[in-house]
Amino acid sequence: MPEPFTATLLGGAVLNVGCGILTNFMEPGRRAAVARVAGWWQQGKTPANHDVLRATHMAYVAAMREMAAAAIALFPEEEAPRALKALCGEGQFADFRWDGEHLPLDATMARIDALYAARTRDGEAAAWRAYNELIVADLAAWGLEIPAQMATLFVEGMHGRAPWHLTFREHFSDALKADGDRPEGERAFRILTFEALAELRADGAVVVDAVGRIEAGQAEDRTRDEAFQRRTDARSEEVLALVNELVDARRAEARAQRVDEQELIALARRVAENVSDADAALTALGPAIDSFIRIRDAAGRGTNLGELVDRALREMAEANAREDFDAGARVGADAFREWQMQQDAARQIGLRLIEANIEQARVGFDAAAAANWICERMRVEDGRQLEFSALRAEQDQWYELGLRQGLRFELDISIELADCCIAIARTSAERATGLNDKANALQTQGARTGGDAGLALLARAVAAYEDGLDVRTSDAMSTDWAMSQNNLANALQTQGERSGGEAGVALLARAVAAYEGALTIYTSETASAQWATTQNNLAAALSILGDWTGGEAGVLLLARAVAAYEDTLTVRTRDAMPVDWAMTQNNLAIALRGQGTRTGGEVGVALLARAVSAYEDALTVRTRDAMPADWAATQNNLANALSTQGEWTEGEAGVVLLARAVAAYEDALTVRTRDAMPADWAMTQNNLAMALQTQGARIGGKAGLALLVQAVAVYEDTLTVRTRDAMPVGWARTMKNLGISYLSMAALCDDPLPDLMRAEAAVMNALTIYTPEHMSHSYGTATALLFRIREQIASLNA
Repeated sequence: MPEPFTATLLGGAVLNVGCGILTNFMEPGRRAAVARVAGWWQQGKTPANHDVLRATHMAYVAAMREMAAAAIALFPEEEAPRALKALCGEGQFADFRWDGEHLPLDATMARIDALYAARTRDGEAAAWRAYNELIVADLAAWGLEIPAQMATLFVEGMHGRAPWHLTFREHFSDALKADGDRPEGERAFRILTFEALAELRADGAVVVDAVGRIEAGQAEDRTRDEAFQRRTDARSEEVLALVNELVDARRAEARAQRVDEQELIALARRVAENVSDADAALTALGPAIDSFIRIRDAAGRGTNLGELVDRALREMAEANAREDFDAGARVGADAFREWQMQQDAARQIGLRLIEANIEQARVGFDAAAAANWICERMRVEDGRQLEFSALRAEQDQWYELGLRQGLRFELDISIELADCCIAIARTSAERATGLNDKANALQTQGARTGGDAGLALLARAVAAYEDGLDVRTSDAMSTDWAMSQNNLANALQTQGERSGGEAGVALLARAVAAYEGALTIYTSETASAQWATTQNNLAAALSILGDWTGGEAGVLLLARAVAAYEDTLTVRTRDAMPVDWAMTQNNLAIALRGQGTRTGGEVGVALLARAVSAYEDALTVRTRDAMPADWAATQNNLANALSTQGEWTEGEAGVVLLARAVAAYEDALTVRTRDAMPADWAMTQNNLAMALQTQGARIGGKAGLALLVQAVAVYEDTLTVRTRDAMPVGWARTMKNLGISYLSMAALCDDPLPDLMRAEAAVMNALTIYTPEHMSHSYGTATALLFRIREQIASLNA
């Protein structure tokens, strides 16, 4: 630990710098300000900074006394007077006064000697504490009672905490910052002083050189300070003159507004310090007075906006009244931060309530309410009105969730959010985008929904796509036009497949035309991903038309579909696009199965084997956990192919294939439930019944009859969703299959006629939809089945 007096020497040097700044800031160069400070002292209004200023001066004096003693103790006798002059400034100890009071050096010297004795007797720490307490006592004796907390810091500062002089510097840091124009000489002087004192402590032989450098530094500083003082004096006089001018100009008006002389002077001084032009300053003073009055009056009458606002206004008005405008600004800033914290808390409460409302909407299956609350959540989170791009991104998240997870409510929410996007669209292009998004969700939901509700959703999707195409033209927005054409074709295809008959064929023909239109823009070279998607979709439409078309024409349509799928797979590879690759593999397998079923023979068997392989490939990506809806669809399709293979395969191998088919259908139905996906549930139910029917006919006997009875029950359950009005083609297909089951049951019964009559009725129902003009292949197979049934009825009646 350094010698006490040497440490005091260091502290004194720092205080010399700090007090020099403050005295230059407050005293001769700003006579008007000093006069005003004197008025504050007399009125008992001394601001805290001025208390610190006086305390610092007192501490400075005490430090100078210590420095004198240190110089006498450290320097040879002949050097001591010169050292005192260099370190402390010539004449400062001979005649230093504060408010006219002389502060003698001799009285303190005796006490310094006592401190030396205490150090020897009680140790270093005790001496330091006694030393600091002495300075505090001196301050009190000189008439200045410093705050208790400051006194504690002053006394304890040397015991593991910041030194007392640094503590004081923290308290008047604002004053130091305010004098940013101070010459760099202060910094240079501090460096020289510390360097010199360090050398003094280490080696007394360098005293003369050190003192010389300090004297040189002080001389340079004095030159700079004189120039600085002249500038400060000139500016102070200008400010004082401008203040007087402003006060004279606004005195009468201010008095009428109940602004007293002192308040007007304070406002004028703040303006004059920042605006040097007289006219501009006068102009600026008016609004400043108006703001002063508004704060004062608002504080007096209250605002009805809560205690936070009223308290802030009162404290700001009080700070302004005592001419402490900076304190008023701090009060306002603190109040605003408190309000922000309250706002943040209220925002969190609001978000939690919104989340509760979203959950409640889910409980009530109210997608419109859920969408509304989702929009509210976005407004609260962003703190501004909804933007189209952000809301569209939110809508897309819900759509993808519903699409991939097979969740109806999520798709319903995405439809409602798309309507919200359309409502806030600012341009026709944004509106067309919103319509396309809405139509996509409607198309997906319609494809999954049975009955009239599903057809209505598909019709809404088609209408939305066509509405958007009024803006997305092939000339103006060719890429967007092609995308909408593809999407429109998807909806038309699903509509056509559901409708059947003449209307269904017409819808499928429109779908094929729309796909081919999109392919005039999408090419494998310029837009390979979009081209592949549209090729895949075109192939699906051709595959359905091939199934519906009899003879060679139907087989050719199926061949076109297979070729289109295989083209698609040149772009949609497993590595690059695994999800799309899996979807195309599934669709290719559907077409291959159709080809195989129609072709027969060894070629047909090979095509069926390719179909099964393609389905199994697709299921390596379409897993139940990752893509439950797509997994279920592919399981259903795989079961179709296995069922056909089972029909064509004799013996135990065929029975095994049929059992695999039944198991796959039942797996699919764990996802394709009647409530969640009624149309897909009905399709898989129909297919399951077909497999049970084939099993029953193959096994025969009581076991076979039981399987046939089970198949009939499944078909009848299916017809509760596949109604003639809502899904005529599906209804006809199930009716035909029901007829086959009754025909098979007749072969195992003692009295076959009732089952044959039921079979005839079911097939005749199917033929009300299957017509030779529009569904020739289906019409042909149903007609052949009806002929067989009627032959057996005729043989029984013969």
